[in-house]
Amino acid sequence: MTVRHALAITGAVAFASLGVGATTLNVRLGAWESTTAITASGSLIPPEKLARMTPQRRAQMEAALQAFSGKPITTSYCLTQKNLDDNRLFHDTAMCTRKVLSATSSRIEVDQRCGEGQRLSHMHVVIQADSPTTVTMRSEGQTASGGTIHVEGHGRWLSDSCAGVDKD
Repeated sequence: MTVRHALAITGAVAFASLGVGATTLNVRLGAWESTTAITASGSLIPPEKLARMTPQRRAQMEAALQAFSGKPITTSYCLTQKNLDDNRLFHDTAMCTRKVLSATSSRIEVDQRCGEGQRLSHMHVVIQADSPTTVTMRSEGQTASGGTIHVEGHGRWLSDSCAGVDKD
């Protein structure tokens, strides 16, 4: 697992696609910005991959993961009516399967599994719509290699127009 792969999985979790459901969050459509901080501990890299790395490469990977840990990552995106109708909130990844545990207009709770085999991660995600223009997110998870991942984030609505932002 590369640093980019680990961050892609955990970052995608931050404001993940939630699958089909009858209830959607009461949030405004348009341009949004989210800031997430990911903290990881233990090994995020499968043991067999670590065994194939040179000591220098392993040190580089571990240093890169530590450098990103806890640092905020901010992204912008476009939230459309179709996203809400499909309960696809913000960023999505095809590598993940999700089970909606509960959904109301102000809170969604999800179990998510990303990857497979030695790259499998399991996350428990809660997204709270604090208002139609702000959301908060908290996620706890574990990787197949025994590492733990904690993600905290918040999103804020920017404008009705999605001009200049990712239309994921």
